[in-house]
Amino acid sequence: MIDAATNGVQRSVFLSGKITGDEWYWSKFYEAKHQLEKAGYLVLNPAEALPRYGLDYIGCLRITGAMLEACDIACFLNDWKDSMGARYEYGCAVASEKEIIMYDEWRKAAEPTGGENEEKACMAEQLAATVEYVKKI
Repeated sequence: MIDAATNGVQRSVFLSGKITGDEWYWSKFYEAKHQLEKAGYLVLNPAEALPRYGLDYIGCLRITGAMLEACDIACFLNDWKDSMGARYEYGCAVASEKEIIMYDEWRKAAEPTGGENEEKACMAEQLAATVEYVKKI
């Protein structure tokens, strides 16, 4: 498991995964952000940072590229290979020698045994946050 704090400075994580074509992307990014923050990381979440409309694809990649560059770690959600943008971000992370983690693997390693109740609580919180987000649209 990765230690979230180094010399008293909070380590930062950029989330990457499929957004385009996934109508439920916000909830999976929220769940990952929530879990990483609980572990002590500062999380940059493109699902929250990018506007839903009005910016072209290249503009979005420029923003996520800057977010990735600012972080210590790149964290890839399980569907990242299904996204051209996330694959691009993976290449950038490798080229800039970022620490790379796969979210599902990290989650399994970080989760204490018997964490079913915590997972259910997180799912309920995730659902509530998604409902609130959809109400704003």
